[in-house]
Amino acid sequence: MEKMIRILAVILGSIIAFLWFIFSSIKPDPVQWVAFQGEGFTCRVPAGPRSLVEGNGWHKNIFADGRLYLSTRPAEGDAEDQIAAYRHYLNPAYEAAIPVFDNGRFFLEKKGKFRRYVYLFTSGDNFFWIENSIQGSTLRTYKDILDEVINSLNVGGRSVSPEFQIRKEQINKAIQWYSQGEDLLFTLMMGIPVVIILIISLVVLPFIGKLPNFRDKRPIRTATNLFAWVRRPGRINGTLTAMALFEDRLVVYIWRRPFMTITRHDGTVAHIAGKQSIVLRQGNKKATVDVDYPLRWLSELSARGFHVAR
Repeated sequence: MEKMIRILAVILGSIIAFLWFIFSSIKPDPVQWVAFQGEGFTCRVPAGPRSLVEGNGWHKNIFADGRLYLSTRPAEGDAEDQIAAYRHYLNPAYEAAIPVFDNGRFFLEKKGKFRRYVYLFTSGDNFFWIENSIQGSTLRTYKDILDEVINSLNVGGRSVSPEFQIRKEQINKAIQWYSQGEDLLFTLMMGIPVVIILIISLVVLPFIGKLPNFRDKRPIRTATNLFAWVRRPGRINGTLTAMALFEDRLVVYIWRRPFMTITRHDGTVAHIAGKQSIVLRQGNKKATVDVDYPLRWLSELSARGFHVAR
């Protein structure tokens, strides 16, 4: 049984590795970019329909089927104070300072599969709110799209600061566990049963169905990793066992501890006709143990004077 569990773990591991290879090989469709002229700035945006919503001082440009927002309004007072004021509209799981031009802050909202990436910053006379959101897979791809939009920004002849690139990479590393796609999450979830099976195989089984270390008298015959149905007062359960035959006793072990001891004067042994099992009874305990060659066990026990039921 231990060998079967290890083989099963190898098979499951191979399937998961194959699925991970398939998922990681799937690449999203390339993004088609077009130039965009906004209120006092230019940038590149994904090709496709665009809509403009104006109100409360905002110019909100909407792209990519409503996922990408590029919004501006007049800058008012201190940049950090204005960023802090609009931060209250967000509930970020992660945030970090990032100088897009001279200032700025990045926010990541997370709820289930939903991710929302937001940059708030000022440049010249404009306050910018640029965000991209997605619910589902390929989450990291949408963060890359947002970064490319900001990378291409030109405000009054100025491009984004060199430090933006450095901080962007640092932020991407910090949020990678938030923004991985469903393929990694699926693979991790599929890997949990393999880990459990390996733990059972490598840690639990070496103890549950094995014999203890005999310091004194060595057994005449042994068998390990035997499946058995064991009954004790008020309980029946299946488990792995081990058996050791000595000159004067037959001992059944569970977790390397004696569960039942059959002697010449206490306990009986019987064979279930047509099955590879022997039945051991001693007091109020009973064990039906699957063994190879049960008749050989019965013959040897009978020859040594044990009570063998016919």
